[in-house]
Amino acid sequence: MDTDVAIVGAGAAGIAAARRLHSLGIAHVVLEASSRVGGRAWTRRLSTGLFDAGAAWLHAAERNPLVPLATQSGVALREAFGRRRRVRVGNRWATPDELAAFDRAAAAFDATARAACEQRDLPLAEAVTALDTAWLPTLLYFESCLIAAADPTQLSARDWRDNELLGANLLPERGVGTLLARLAPRNITRRTTVTRIRGRGPVTLETDRGSLRARAAIVTVSTGVLRAGTIRFSPPLPPRWQAALHNLPMGLLSKIVLTPREDARLPLAAGNVVRRQLAPGEPGVFFHLGALGARHVVGYYGGPAAWDATDPRKAEELARTEWRRIFGARADAVFTRARPTSWGTDKLFRGAYAYALPGGTEARASLAEPEGALILAGEALRTDGLAGTVGGAWLSGEDAAETARKVIACS
Repeated sequence: MDTDVAIVGAGAAGIAAARRLHSLGIAHVVLEASSRVGGRAWTRRLSTGLFDAGAAWLHAAERNPLVPLATQSGVALREAFGRRRRVRVGNRWATPDELAAFDRAAAAFDATARAACEQRDLPLAEAVTALDTAWLPTLLYFESCLIAAADPTQLSARDWRDNELLGANLLPERGVGTLLARLAPRNITRRTTVTRIRGRGPVTLETDRGSLRARAAIVTVSTGVLRAGTIRFSPPLPPRWQAALHNLPMGLLSKIVLTPREDARLPLAAGNVVRRQLAPGEPGVFFHLGALGARHVVGYYGGPAAWDATDPRKAEELARTEWRRIFGARADAVFTRARPTSWGTDKLFRGAYAYALPGGTEARASLAEPEGALILAGEALRTDGLAGTVGGAWLSGEDAAETARKVIACS
């Protein structure tokens, strides 16, 4: 036997699993297909400053496991957004009364959606049809497309409710990706792609650099990768997992970095977050100025709009058009370059994070149940309200390590 536990993937779940196994004194290896660690948490160093291409905040900070780990590591945390919120209504900024109305509409949206899904699960778009407010399209796009990365007609209202992520959002001083890289163990085998996993205990992992035998395997790749069959399994994945994967497709939240000219003066100060009141069915871009102290602007767009704009040219046009709608016809002339993220087309991820289809909320728990010595882990498996987050992935990795310990003890 080459090792006790083989971990596939060095994202948050894989890093957490490795750390827990190390603390338990269990031999393990981590196999990572790319040249870096962190998975969907990746802090890039651009000429304009740091940019979190993936996970950017520690959601639900009061119960996020990465908050104490960051503090113990000497990493400063601060509130992600503060109160610098600007909303455009038509050709003007929303008044204080309109912002108060927006907040009341958001509370009504929450209450209406929660009440609607008590009796049966249904798409989030259907759960709020009775809500009578001009802010409904804006709220629906924000809550579904941006927060859940999903089409509101395909998103389970119960899954949205269960993962609403209430509480503080904290920002590590040098980015979430930097934090994960700091927490990652050094003994990670990079640029090693797992192509096939045979057996249910022990298991054999075939890679592009040879084979490895282990008493147990923790697979942390996304549901998008599992659904695509990128890794072959012999025997095939059990029907219960296949059904669960069908109910947990990958959503897409994309970002685009807008780089201003050196001498450009942006219309708002760093730290401001800007959005526009949307019409029914209209996509939008949520802008954050000066995130992580950078000189650039980051735009967020999700759901169908993100899938439709995986071509970088379409992404840039979407962002520039939205900036012009908010700040004026020639306002985007200050930007010299646009860099969109590519999670949707990256074959190592195939999306941003998983969401549940209506009626599919039990799928997360199903994937968390091991199949012999084959164990899954990742953000998609959380049932504690942290699904879709780096904190949820971390907890899933720790749970998977404990499951592996039990498997080894019985083998």
